[in-house]
Amino acid sequence: MRKPYGPALYFYPLPVIVVGAHVKGKPTFTTIAWGTPIEDEPPLVLLAVAKEHYIVSERESLEFFSVNFPSQEQVAAVDYCGIISGFEKDKSSVFPVERGKHGAPLVADAPLSLECRVREIRDIGESCWLVIGEVVETYIDEGCIVNGKPDVSRMKTMAYITKSSEYRALGEVVAKAREIGKSFQGRQKQ
Repeated sequence: MRKPYGPALYFYPLPVIVVGAHVKGKPTFTTIAWGTPIEDEPPLVLLAVAKEHYIVSERESLEFFSVNFPSQEQVAAVDYCGIISGFEKDKSSVFPVERGKHGAPLVADAPLSLECRVREIRDIGESCWLVIGEVVETYIDEGCIVNGKPDVSRMKTMAYITKSSEYRALGEVVAKAREIGKSFQGRQKQ
């Protein structure tokens, strides 16, 4: 039996994302969990970034940014970028940095990075900015490509569980999408 638990956001899992951008001419990074793809063609992402984050302090001049999916081995640096503000500390050297084709700072040793062009930054009047980015290039660690396709199990990315403040590993494959449903026979009436 289920019981009401009150209004709360229990979305599981949330991807752990490290956003990279240039602020005051230097690369900086911040960790967020509120990000999602919103369109395939063109490929668009949506990030909810708290207004107090240093990374959006120069949003008027923000043209390109990166969405990096770090590996489990990077968890301490990832957490550091989420709990330390760029207003307090220079985070330009937390990760090895490389520049994308359009100049966005990328986490060089992240298994997956997306370089994005800002499409829109929307003030929703609450505590965050909604940042819509168009993916202009994708960078994947060669060791994470199998048969010409990205293999997420080799990336060892993480999920964030908000209510318990935990980073979690992604689990095993449960079923093949767009196939398992073909065998569904419907619920049996009782």
